[in-house]
Amino acid sequence: MLRHSIYLLTGEAATALTVRNDTISRVTELRNYYAYDDGTPEATLSIERFSTTGLRYRAYRFDLNKPDQVRSLRLYPILPAAAGRVITINVWDDQNGKPTAQPKATQSFTIPAALPAGQRFVEINFPAPVPVSGTFYVGYGHGQFGNAVVPFGLDLNNAPPDGYFLKNTFGVWENASFDFSSVGGAPAGAIMMRPVMTNNATVTATADAQTAAAFSLYPNPSTGLVRVEGNYQRAAVLDAMGRTVWTQPAAQLGQETLNLEQLAGGIYVVQLTLPNGLLVNKRLVLAR
Repeated sequence: MLRHSIYLLTGEAATALTVRNDTISRVTELRNYYAYDDGTPEATLSIERFSTTGLRYRAYRFDLNKPDQVRSLRLYPILPAAAGRVITINVWDDQNGKPTAQPKATQSFTIPAALPAGQRFVEINFPAPVPVSGTFYVGYGHGQFGNAVVPFGLDLNNAPPDGYFLKNTFGVWENASFDFSSVGGAPAGAIMMRPVMTNNATVTATADAQTAAAFSLYPNPSTGLVRVEGNYQRAAVLDAMGRTVWTQPAAQLGQETLNLEQLAGGIYVVQLTLPNGLLVNKRLVLAR
């Protein structure tokens, strides 16, 4: 429990007619779980089971005040229940307040059986950043898995506004913002799905898998001094939100060892720029 108190001090002499006045106090009880958002789900949500063939989708609406690009989509799978399921993520333009019939970008993804320590979201990259402007939608979908479901985290702290959470049942888009009774009676909340934007930054193509496999970081996990195996031009380190937290000093460009001792422990992405301009991204765990 936290007690907050405000005292009024007049600043007058002790002999004055006014003295220390009323105290305003408030007690906050830190026992209401749903009142404090710690970035983890309080419930789960799945696309409902169905017996016929086809795909069903869930999507969020976003409104931009300037054009941008969608780089990837982050989702919070509930493991091990969702492991091994194949989902498809999409980006749609807007058509009369609903996603268009055909997505402008799509990517399939198999949910892994486990995630690195400290990581709860999976990030699914599109083959190339997807230009968007005005109103657009991002979402995921899948076919039938027998009696199995694919649960994702549901945030009960913030429910989406009416018309911003939609579902697609075999080609028909419907408002699902407050329609949780049809998905097993789940409470109203926001599915933990986040588009990652480029913020109009210059986008450099990512190296193919075979090229990227020729590069490695070791030791990994590391305490701060990391050796890079492979010929590269410059390096940068991104945090879990995709923000650049370290750039290689000019005097050290392309060197074999990266000194990251100043960074806090956690999971990072080391981004290597190759001589031909392509990017190689390698996950790195810093242990402290």
